[in-house]
Amino acid sequence: MKQLTIGKSSSNDIVISNDSTVSRSHAFLFSDNIHIYISDCDSLNGTYVNGLRVQDTILNKLDILKVGNTVIDWAIYFKVNMNSKIETSFMQDKSNLLNSDEKIPKGKKANSLLFSSAWNDLNGQWGIAIGFIFLAMVISFASGIVIIPILISAPLAVGQYRFWLNISRRTNPQINDLFKGFNSYASALGANLLVGLIVVGGMLLFIIPGIYWAITYAMVNYIIAENPDIGGNESLVVSRKMMEGHKWKLFRFGLRSMAVFILCIFTLGIGLIWAFPWISTASAKFYDDIK
Repeated sequence: MKQLTIGKSSSNDIVISNDSTVSRSHAFLFSDNIHIYISDCDSLNGTYVNGLRVQDTILNKLDILKVGNTVIDWAIYFKVNMNSKIETSFMQDKSNLLNSDEKIPKGKKANSLLFSSAWNDLNGQWGIAIGFIFLAMVISFASGIVIIPILISAPLAVGQYRFWLNISRRTNPQINDLFKGFNSYASALGANLLVGLIVVGGMLLFIIPGIYWAITYAMVNYIIAENPDIGGNESLVVSRKMMEGHKWKLFRFGLRSMAVFILCIFTLGIGLIWAFPWISTASAKFYDDIK
């Protein structure tokens, strides 16, 4: 069994000397040839995975590891220091490469299939989905009149993404999902403000950079919805990693969504009642497909 030690002491494999919150022997990474684990060595300031303090846990490919106040790109250290057998086992882990119920590689499911699956999963859920859309619109509009919109829209957005994940997975979606983003208020507000600034800045640089960054950070609210204790900056890092190799697919997903909205014009807008839930559910399936 191979392991990598992490800490302030120079005797460690990964030395972090410029962070006073890191202990001399803080934590260590190890593998059983199937999974990679992180184990905390009873450090004073703790070891965190996706914003949650942990003692011992399995690391997945997109997990953010932080010791003290330092974020570690653990996968790179692992590939450099561990033997090739372990690296191959990790990179080829079936759970990382395949959808659990289909022999389709992660991130390779066609957008048309995502839309088709979303429509099927809305069967029996159209009522709550349409009601949720109207409630979210009313609350967002009303709050925007009396409060700076971003202060409310950011946590509401996280709550909406939580709801559509539950619709997509058929895991008991509830109207009160809308307000669950307030449990991660600081992360939701900080992440959405930061993404907004990045995208606006990109738009000022001839539009294309703005579109690129909007796609890069499109998964932020899903990530916060699934990991309420994750930090705002960390959610951006996870989204950026998650979207590697999938940006063009999401761009085409957006074009398909625009086509649906354009077709709704010919229904005098009535079709939007079904279009919004359909596209929102398909978007949640996109997230699950590349996660």
